[in-house]
Amino acid sequence: MDRILFENIIKDTLAHLKDFQLKTVETIYNKLYNEGESKHLVADEVGLGKTIVAKGLIAKILDDHLNSKEGKPLRVVYILSLIHI
Repeated sequence: MDRILFENIIKDTLAHLKDFQLKTVETIYNKLYNEGESKHLVADEVGLGKTIVAKGLIAKILDDHLNSKEGKPLRVVYILSLIHI
């Protein structure tokens, strides 16, 4: 994928977040990257978009990574539970 495609995906991902989801993404990003916290837990009611928030946070981090000159690899580990019915 080229940079322009990544930038479009990031822009589209962030544009589709609801206001409270975007605020959550920004809060978590600030806690992790500006305030130095090493982890953060998002726990809310079922159906409010924790997975969407995770996607938005990854997009925001990727955007920051693409604009960085450090050249470090970006690693994302996303753990989810699977329920079999």
